[in-house]
Amino acid sequence: DPSTLATQTLPLTDAVEGVIDSKGEYVYFVRFGLQVTGDNARRYRGGAMGQLWRYRLDGQQEAERLAAAHQGSVRQVQLWRDKILLISDRDGQPNIWQLELDGSGGQALTQHQDFQVRSLRVDGDQAVYQRGADLYRLDLNKQSSTLLPVSLRSDFPYLRSRWLEKPLSYLTAVQLAG
Repeated sequence: DPSTLATQTLPLTDAVEGVIDSKGEYVYFVRFGLQVTGDNARRYRGGAMGQLWRYRLDGQQEAERLAAAHQGSVRQVQLWRDKILLISDRDGQPNIWQLELDGSGGQALTQHQDFQVRSLRVDGDQAVYQRGADLYRLDLNKQSSTLLPVSLRSDFPYLRSRWLEKPLSYLTAVQLAG
């Protein structure tokens, strides 16, 4: 609880990323996943493959695996309206996918082939994600991405000329070569 800072431990073994729905009824989470180790493998289908799960917060039932038929490692689960958004490498390259709340369906919202999608965040009807060294905005209604222009301003202090008024005051030892 952000107001009281009270916490509650959820009985979710190997959960690494998750999001609670707007009703406070379910937590959608990723179990396992190579993001835990920082591995950049693609098309990994082994035992540590990221899996999508859902847990009812009232604790009356076990967590259930969603999208078991989705043949891809998943990560960065987010919710948008009544949809699940996540990053999946189902088609070989990690891209943003949209699923139903029960894990069914599956539609790729991006089809990037050169660099993988990373760091997905959703706010309202917009999502921002990293691809390579660039940031993109994904309009979730139109399902179209645009490159975000990012410029870093600096006066580059390390490139400025620096003159020492009394350089010998910094001298601590001298030795003549002979």
